[in-house]
Amino acid sequence: MGGSGIAGELVRGLVDAEATVPLSVVRSPELPAALTTRAHVVVVSYSGETVEALRAYDTAGRAGALRVAMTSGGALAERAARDRVPLLPLPAGLPPRAAVGT
Repeated sequence: MGGSGIAGELVRGLVDAEATVPLSVVRSPELPAALTTRAHVVVVSYSGETVEALRAYDTAGRAGALRVAMTSGGALAERAARDRVPLLPLPAGLPPRAAVGT
């Protein structure tokens, strides 16, 4: 979750001072225990195959959290389509760290 986690850190850096709700960047498959149906979870995996991101996606779904997926494809895109979860597509064919600014 290294390269994909950079996106979360960038967003947090941009909006943290203005945020009216807690904003956490989680770089593991384990989501906070306080996750509720009021939570919004953005799962980022450039390839869409990152095991930790897929587990986090599934965990957020079981908790009833609102999910958004960001990926260039793979299993994450398939799950988002299956679950009718909003997908923010990333351009395919780039080195993952190069996709941060796209």
